[in-house]
Parts: sequence; structure tokens; C-alpha cells
Amino acid sequence: MSKVVLVADDSKTIRTAVEMAFGSNTGYETISAPDGSTALKLAKDKKPDVVLADHKLPGLDGYDLLAAMKQETATSGIPFIVLTSIQKPFDKVRGVGADGNISKPFLTQELLDMIDKVIESSATKSTQPEEYEIFIDAEPPDSAEDGEEFDIEFPEMGFAGGHSEKPTTPVMPAFNPGAVASPKPSVPVSPASPKPSVPVSVASPKPSVPVSVASPKPSVPVSVASPKPSVPVSVASP
Repeated sequence: MSKVVLVADDSKTIRTAVEMAFGSNTGYETISAPDGSTALKLAKDKKPDVVLADHKLPGLDGYDLLAAMKQETATSGIPFIVLTSIQKPFDKVRGVGADGNISKPFLTQELLDMIDKVIESSATKSTQPEEYEIFIDAEPPDSAEDGEEFDIEFPEMGFAGGHSEKPTTPVMPAFNPGAVASPKPSVPVSPASPKPSVPVSVASPKPSVPVSVASPKPSVPVSVASPKPSVPVSVASP
């Protein structure tokens, strides 16, 4: 079965040159569009194997066509090659998502090799399992201890999460006035017995050392000298 190449270019010369490059012996069939809007419609209807679009198409240019196809589920997987020129090289910013680019004028074999390469690369990608890149931006609760594990689930990827040491938090059922679940009996918690007090030995004070009070020295009796007896003075008579 021939592979379909959609050529979108406002130049009839370029469209004819591409059609001639993919002759009947190459295993390719070409369809063409003169502008971006027509090319987008053909891409949705024909589901080509590859799209070759000029960067300066009328209406939707090549980069706008690329963006529009990547937004559509039916056309997002179709390989896309941008035709550029020497005066206007490939725009790496607007051309994000393109599978390749080739500058005009180009060699026929160069174009054939590039288209074969992008189609083969696209087929390889479709057979590989889809990869997911997960970004986790979360903080554990304040009560979490260091090294504690948590369950992480990604149901859209078929991953239910691994076993965690932390028990999952029970989810309270929606309140139903007609059927009030009886509360589970509380489990008595035995309070931890206090640790026995350790007797503290109080060091007994050192016995007071009796202090001997020096007895006062006995007072020495002081002998008071008795006054000498007065001597009578004889007065001579005149």
C-alpha cells in the first residue's frame, strides 16, 4: 500500500517538483494544497503519512498549520516537515513539534531520505509504550516523622501505589439521616504507669563540732596601797 504525502505550498512549481520526486516507483502517493486551510482539511480527511508544508503559506502559514494539527487528536501523530528558504531559516520556537525541516532549493534524494526517516521514526514511536513523567510537589504533614512513607496512587496509569508503613486515613461516609451508624466502642487505653520514683538519699549534715569557749582568765586582785599615815607637824610657837 502506497504512503500518502500531503504537500502544502503556494508555489505550483514546488508542488509539481515534489509530485515528480515521488514517482510511481517510490511507493508514495502525493496530494497537494495551495494554502494552510485547505491543507488542514485534507489532513483531517485523508490522514496522510507525512505532511510537507511551506513556512509562508497564505492564511495559515506552515507553523500555524503545524500547531493546528498538533491540537487535533486525529492529526497530532502525523509527521510534519517544514519547507524553509535560505533567506528565512527554520524557526525553532514556532517549529516546536516538527519532525524535520528542509531548505529550498533541495535535492530530490535529500527530500526522499528525510521523508523515509520521519515516517520510520513515527512508526517506532507508536510501538513504544507511553512514558509518563511525574512531578510531585507536596510536603508531608507536620506530624510526619522522618523516613515515614506515604501511598501514592495514579489510577489513570494503572498504578495503585505500594504498601506504606503508615495506615491509610479512614474516610468518613456521607451522613445519612435514615441510617446512623452506631459508633464503634472505644478501645480502653491503659494509661502508662508512672515510673517509680527513685529514692534520693539526702546527705546527713555533718555533726557540729563543739566549740570550746575559753574561760575568761581569773581577775587578778589589785591591792590598793593604803595611804601613809599623816605625820603631825609641830608648829613652833612664837
